[in-house]
Amino acid sequence: GLNWVYNHHQYERTKNPNVKGIVNMSLSGSATTAMEFVIRILVEQAGLHFAVAAGNKASDACQRTPSRMSEVLTVGASDKHDKVARYSNHGACVDLFAPGSHVLSASHVSTTSSAILSGTSMAAPHVAGVMSRLLSRVTGPVSPQTLANWILDFTTRGALTSMPGNTYNRLLYI
Repeated sequence: GLNWVYNHHQYERTKNPNVKGIVNMSLSGSATTAMEFVIRILVEQAGLHFAVAAGNKASDACQRTPSRMSEVLTVGASDKHDKVARYSNHGACVDLFAPGSHVLSASHVSTTSSAILSGTSMAAPHVAGVMSRLLSRVTGPVSPQTLANWILDFTTRGALTSMPGNTYNRLLYI
């Protein structure tokens, strides 16, 4: 899948060299350097911007891929009361939190069906959407680190409750 993303992004750049790319990865797995190697290439060489799910094990996101990577924005889940979701992974690798509990989502049942779902897989797309909105307002290239800094600078700090230790208390805001 990441190979397709890279090739498609390169193709789109041949038509428009200013095209910007955002990747949402709503997945989490055991730490693996192979996937991390590929993601680093996509960030460093292709300039793609990543929003990734922290994971839903209520454990340290620094033990999972891709959430442990510094090159991506790792997103934990919050609920409608700005409380860290009980299932959300946490720790120093989680950059920020976004709504992830009871989110109206697309469903696999049909092309028009929906479902109410919870997870960091619902939170990460919120950040990808903010990335898209911010990138749409600039004409030139923006490095993944610069975009991440913009988003983190605008987070609401200290708003979340039930914050696990060693975790940044930053809530997505735009």
